[in-house]
Amino acid sequence: MPRPPNMRGGPFGIRHAIPIVFSLSIFLLGGIFSLVVDFYKRDRESKELENEQKEIKLQFLRNQLNPHFLFNSLNSIYSLVRSKSDNAPEAVITLSELMRYMLYEAGDEQVPLEKEMNYIQNYIALQRLRLKNTEAVKLNIKGETRHLKIYPLLLISFIENAFKYGTDYKGNTHIDIKIIVENDKLIFNVENIVGLYKRDDKNSGVGLENIKNQLNHLYSNNHELTIEQDKTHYRVYLTINLNKNEMYNN
Repeated sequence: MPRPPNMRGGPFGIRHAIPIVFSLSIFLLGGIFSLVVDFYKRDRESKELENEQKEIKLQFLRNQLNPHFLFNSLNSIYSLVRSKSDNAPEAVITLSELMRYMLYEAGDEQVPLEKEMNYIQNYIALQRLRLKNTEAVKLNIKGETRHLKIYPLLLISFIENAFKYGTDYKGNTHIDIKIIVENDKLIFNVENIVGLYKRDDKNSGVGLENIKNQLNHLYSNNHELTIEQDKTHYRVYLTINLNKNEMYNN
């Protein structure tokens, strides 16, 4: 068929079109690549900032918890000194061991579960020194605690509250603590009687509210916490999956 007038031949048009199409393709690909790189950079910076903010808040929570723990421990030792108990020197030594752990070992992201169990045992030993009926304080630890790690100072507030509120007006005490480790899962149960001192969740629940916040930060979807109370007993049921760490793997 005859070619229309003023229309360039096929080879001449293609020769000019190819460089234009190639240049546009390079330009578009470069823009897309730049957008992808910028997206991943911003996403990484956002996650780093989020983790940093969580770490700052967690450190604030721990700093809030430590004075609360120290205050209650000093109260226990003061009661021994005031009654001129022979156990007062031993209580001071036990407290120094507790403080050494909190200052020099519990600052890491995670600690060996075995060390955390030793810390709990030392704390209970300190509390037993000021009680008359120590046989009513039971601690049962079962399972393999080696080769597992846990974020430190997560359990102590529940135990601390059990000793604080688990004594009735006659001085009777009943505290039952069970810790079971199986299939990399920590099962922690505490039961105490409702004693002489009434709970004031608004003013004296710093430790308990603090530990709830820490659990939500560190084991958001990998823990279950249930607290029950009736007229005679207060019970805490906590389960933690020690193998997962969502806070730092997001």
